[in-house]
Parts: sequence; C-alpha cells; structure tokens
Amino acid sequence: MIRPGMFRLSVLAGLAVVLAVAAAAWPRPARTVDAVVQTFLHDESIPGAVVAIGHTGQAPEIRAYGLAELEGHKSVNAGHRFRIASLSKPLTAAAILNLVDARKLSLNDRLVDLLPIAAENKDRRYGRIEVRHLLQHTAGWDRETSFEPMVDLTDSVRILEIDEPETCRPIALAMLARPLEFDPGARYAYSNLGYCWLEWIIEAVSGRPYENFVREKILAPVGATGMRIGESGIGAAQLVHYYVAEPNAPKDLASHSAPVHALTVLGAAGGWTATVGEYYRFVAPPLKPETSLRPNGLPTHPDYYGLGWRVWPGPEGLTFTHFGAMPGVFSLAIKTHDGIVIVALFNRRPADDWAAFHHLRVALPEVVRAAMSSEPSG
Repeated sequence: MIRPGMFRLSVLAGLAVVLAVAAAAWPRPARTVDAVVQTFLHDESIPGAVVAIGHTGQAPEIRAYGLAELEGHKSVNAGHRFRIASLSKPLTAAAILNLVDARKLSLNDRLVDLLPIAAENKDRRYGRIEVRHLLQHTAGWDRETSFEPMVDLTDSVRILEIDEPETCRPIALAMLARPLEFDPGARYAYSNLGYCWLEWIIEAVSGRPYENFVREKILAPVGATGMRIGESGIGAAQLVHYYVAEPNAPKDLASHSAPVHALTVLGAAGGWTATVGEYYRFVAPPLKPETSLRPNGLPTHPDYYGLGWRVWPGPEGLTFTHFGAMPGVFSLAIKTHDGIVIVALFNRRPADDWAAFHHLRVALPEVVRAAMSSEPSG
C-alpha cells in the first residue's frame, strides 16, 4: 500500500504538463487525455509519466507529464528512458514467433527437447512443458503458492541455495529440483520463470545472445535500436528516477542505482529499458495472427493470455494489452480492435497494479476514441 506522506500531493497537483513531441497530423485529444493521466498521477502519487498515442500505421503523438526527478525538479521528456518491466514479454514472444516463422521452432516443441539440461529435474511433468505453455503462463509454476524466484534475489539465494545470480539461468536450473505446482497446460499462473526458459531457448535455437537476436530481428526493422536490457551505458540524464512506496520492496529493484544484474536476471521477462517512442514503434505494427491463440484445454474466459499479450475479445474484434509493474515502475501498452495504439510509462508503481491497469485500459481508449469521433471530417 502507498503510505501517506511519501510525496507531497500539493507538489504533484501543481506539476505542469510538458508537451513533448507531436510527430503526426492525427486527432489530438489534448484536454481529455491530459485529464485522465494527470488525475491518475495525482491519485496514485506518481511523479511523472510519458504517453505515446497513435493509430496503426501512423506516427505517435508523445506527451510527457510531471517530473523525472523530484529532487532536482526535472521534468519528464520524450527522450527519457524507463524500465518497462513486463512489457518485455511481448518482445520475447515476438522473437519466438520469428523463429517459428523461420521454421526453426514449433509452439509444440518440448522444453526438454530444446534444452536437454531441463530433463535433469525432480518432476517428470517437466517433460510435458511446451513452448506454448511457457508463452501463455501455463507451464506449471505458480508464484502465489510458492515464491517468486526472479524478482527477490535475496529469497532466491536463500531458498534455492545458490550464489547471487547475474542471469536467470542459475535460478531456472535450481528450480528443476523443485516440483511444479500444477500439470503443464492445466491452468494459468503468471510466471516470469517461464520467460527465462524462453530466453534460453531463443539463444539455443538462434545461436545468438537473446538481447542481440531481439534487437536485430525484432527492434531494428521498426527503428527501435536504442532499446536494451538494463541501464548500463545509458547516461544519467536519459534515465528517470524511480520512487518506491513499498517498504519491503526487493533492494535490488528499489533503487535508481540498482546493480545492473538485477535487470539482467529479469531479462526476457522484465529487464528491458526503452523510451516511449521506441516501444511504440515496436508495438504499433499489426501483430501476428498467432498472438491471439487461446490456451489449449482451459475453461473459456472473457479474456485470456495469448502469445505474449492479454487478449480481450469483443463483438467488434480483439484488443491486446500488457502491463508491467515492479518497485518504482509501472508500464502499459494497448492495441484496440479499431487500431488505437497507446503506450504509457510511469516512474512509480500504483497501490494496486491490477486496478490501475483496468482503469487505464478502459479510460485511455475511451477518451482517444471520443476525440477522434469529434474531429470534423474532410
């Protein structure tokens, strides 16, 4: 929970809106989008944000709000780099689908066949984990009934009896000695660990380091070459500062000066950094049709996790979303059925991730759509 007094609400309420870049002749919902974002920042005591709004096939309008650094009263701008947390997962899914298209991989391939080291486990059910299960969080790990090995490294070192890791691989290997929480494919449970295995699979199949492969095959074609895992080598002036409300946040992620390996451990699951414009360039093109595949054998539900994206079916089509949250970080991407594309990055985590996500998932497309419909035609 956010504790009162973490930030002075009077300061946040008076933050000026910094209009960053208007790169397209596109209907601009200035007052309404601004109202949604500014109210959200005020209500959640978040210092700053940057939002990219556009339409499939068009360049975005980028708007920056509030402060990148409270101490120096530095305003957010379109060039600031943010940790994007779980918005990393759609990147990883895109890399997997690239390999599927190249016929180097199948969604039905088994983890133990792609990475024989995974066969050295204490639970035979590992042999039933497929690439599709890893992508859709149905592989068998459940952090709600055990623990989250990819985020709190102190817990991982203690519970798994490993040295402090610099990548996710020691964690994945140590987890082989623990049983799965459920049968692969039996149900959904969000798992960063599954995306660690996907990172490893991408490297094994492509013969390239994961980050290099994603940058070359996924990001370079759309001009998002500045994205990277971690913050090493990025100038301090380009990075926002992160403000953490959670008193028990993992120390490796709670500080602006966190060690680089805290993000490299998250890697494919949550370690990327980006400007809002770079991530928009990745997400704006049409998604591959396979992205909307439902998990096999699970009960029908109004929404579900496809291949790297949460899918929201509706009478007019599919909407795709993802959000990310970790200490000091909240990020959101939306692709609506009618082609609206929204990316929003924040430098503080809201009190309730899921509630915040649902609020913005509904509110932002509504005000953008209303502004578009109110524009005079011709």
